[in-house]
Amino acid sequence: AAKTELVLENSYDESDLTLYGLGIGLARDPNDDVERAYVYELDSNFQAFPSYGVMPQLNAMLAGAKEGTLELPGMNFGFERLLHGEHFTEIKRPLPTSATLKHTFKLKEAWDKAPNAVVVFSVVSCDAETGEELMYNEMTAFIKGAGGWGGERGPSVDVNTPPDREPDAVIEDATDLNQTLLYRLSGDWNPLHA
Repeated sequence: AAKTELVLENSYDESDLTLYGLGIGLARDPNDDVERAYVYELDSNFQAFPSYGVMPQLNAMLAGAKEGTLELPGMNFGFERLLHGEHFTEIKRPLPTSATLKHTFKLKEAWDKAPNAVVVFSVVSCDAETGEELMYNEMTAFIKGAGGWGGERGPSVDVNTPPDREPDAVIEDATDLNQTLLYRLSGDWNPLHA
């Protein structure tokens, strides 16, 4: 019988959370009490920045690809052909500052966009010790040249057209020139970040 799911395990700790926070641009002002709580493990309010919930499953997937253990339907292509598209993350509760996680990957959908393909993976991440679900991710990937098998094309989505009015708010910000190099140290080693 073909595999329908894959379970991978990995861990993270305070250093991973700190590096991630710095990689997404937090604590440019180290005197900012709110942002420092995401990058300084001795801060009395130290915590995981919520979007870190994307990283553990992504790191497990990339490590599995590197080790050759990522054996799941829909993953029979090289990562040089993959473009990370949409991503949905649901954080079930505030993330612990360190954890060992078990990630259950399943192929949710595959669409034939000949000559390319779109695949959607669901990933449930649980605390390896307690079994408590901490986060749920859905990753949509565009795979160059993987279509053409005669499958369903899948749904089309409406074009997101902004309303004909002034924006509710405008925020201007600049990323540091080396920010993508710092971010990739969180585990997303896609050469695009270098």
